[in-house]
Amino acid sequence: MHRYSVRFHGLGGQGLKSMLQEMVAPLLMRMGFSVQAFPFFGGERRGAAVIGYLRFGTKPITTHSFIEEPDMVVLFDERIAMEHAVHNLRPGSILLVNSPDARHLVEHYPQFTIFSLNARAISIKNTIGQNDDPFLVINTAMAGAFLRVLEIVANVYAHDHDITAVLEGSLSKKIAENTMAVHEGKDAVMNASGPRPDGSTDPRFGITGPNDRCTKCRLCHLFCPKRAIDVSADDVYTIAGDRCNYCGICVAVCPRDALTLFTNTTGETS
Repeated sequence: MHRYSVRFHGLGGQGLKSMLQEMVAPLLMRMGFSVQAFPFFGGERRGAAVIGYLRFGTKPITTHSFIEEPDMVVLFDERIAMEHAVHNLRPGSILLVNSPDARHLVEHYPQFTIFSLNARAISIKNTIGQNDDPFLVINTAMAGAFLRVLEIVANVYAHDHDITAVLEGSLSKKIAENTMAVHEGKDAVMNASGPRPDGSTDPRFGITGPNDRCTKCRLCHLFCPKRAIDVSADDVYTIAGDRCNYCGICVAVCPRDALTLFTNTTGETS
């Protein structure tokens, strides 16, 4: 990976600026990347639109401008106009959205791979904010979700000790609660085309395999955050459709390309 670019969209009060500059950027720098991160906003008030820009890569960054064509868009709030958020997002790119159910976005934007989580619920559970706050701070849950998606799409992995060090350096209170929110955010990420409440799945998304290249190393079984890959006593691998959220981690960690992820609108593997 030479360079990766991300555009963040949120509302004032949700913690986008602090997540970008005090959590994500320092963490990526600890991991050895060159990083450029900056926010853009108008009036400093709760509920006002906030945009964040992030570039990181293995070589020095010499570009100093807004990101017009990002590799990923992270949307903190669905109240933001979607047409504005996905402006110039190329087909095949990634959209991560804070939403309890983002399947409607799959129908409207089938050209993107869409991941989602309920970051608001995670923040409330960990007493980071109040349920009646319309601009609840959700930055640590969103940071965790962002890190999980980076694992899936860019093979970028942050160690737990680095995450803890960055949080301890950037937070002055509720460190334990926010650390928990990061990890719960990572675990909560789902592909929006994953299992539906009735147990059915979108035929445009799924996982096939393992195929005959599988060496029975069990990495997919060990790394699956949903414990959805069962291994029998005689080493037969089965993907449990009722637990799999199609996050793609098993595909990313497989050293033999023995698993395949459906990510297009035809249902064909890619």
